[in-house]
Amino acid sequence: MNKPKKIPTKIDSRQPTADSWHLYIAECADGTYYTGITKDVQARIAAHNQGKGSKYTATHRPVQLVFQEPQADYSSALRREYQIKTLPKKRKVLFIAGMDLPAPAPKAKMTFQRHQKINLTSTRWPSTKGSKKHETQSLQGKPLKVKKRKGSQ
Repeated sequence: MNKPKKIPTKIDSRQPTADSWHLYIAECADGTYYTGITKDVQARIAAHNQGKGSKYTATHRPVQLVFQEPQADYSSALRREYQIKTLPKKRKVLFIAGMDLPAPAPKAKMTFQRHQKINLTSTRWPSTKGSKKHETQSLQGKPLKVKKRKGSQ
């Protein structure tokens, strides 16, 4: 018979409350891993197994909980989830087995947040009123080519 797997749990140094957020990793029937966050891990795993948890797990059922880690708050749970999701599968297996992975910094930015924000207030968009020439600038400061519509002057 199969022995139930012992689910590794890491304790976050910041003291989570009883209703705090948790990071969890579930192993799908095809051997892939699904990472998510929730306040009630067991209810979330049950939802995944009923096909209501997420689109991915609905097509890769049944799922089995292999790892959970309490988080201090929603923000730190999201950062940790993003950190785990960006790992290759081999690193996830090592992480589940107990390899240390330092938690992201409290103000860590995710990859998509590291790029400079574009200032859209300086961009002039063409007006729809009958002006003959548009002095529109692209985001790089070069003039845009505006095609004239058929029948317009």
